[in-house]
Amino acid sequence: MQTTEEKFESIASSIDDIRKVLKLLNDSSHKMNENKEKIIELTQNLSAISEENAAGTEEASAAIEEQAATINEIAASGEKLQMISNRLKELIQKFKV
Repeated sequence: MQTTEEKFESIASSIDDIRKVLKLLNDSSHKMNENKEKIIELTQNLSAISEENAAGTEEASAAIEEQAATINEIAASGEKLQMISNRLKELIQKFKV
């Protein structure tokens, strides 16, 4: 049978083991918290980059729409110029006769 001293030594040893485990848990908790903060920062950075990309895409889209409208105006002006040219040819033909 164990003596009282042996029992107390066993209890003291168990307490030391528990302290070691608690320290490991505490250290792991701190590391997890640090990693969580890093992940949050990276996520925020990615979010900011995504917002910048979206804004750039919107600007590019607006510029393309503006260019398309300008091209349509140029095409319409070209058609009008062709009609004026044809009309001028018709008028010139009247004077040649």
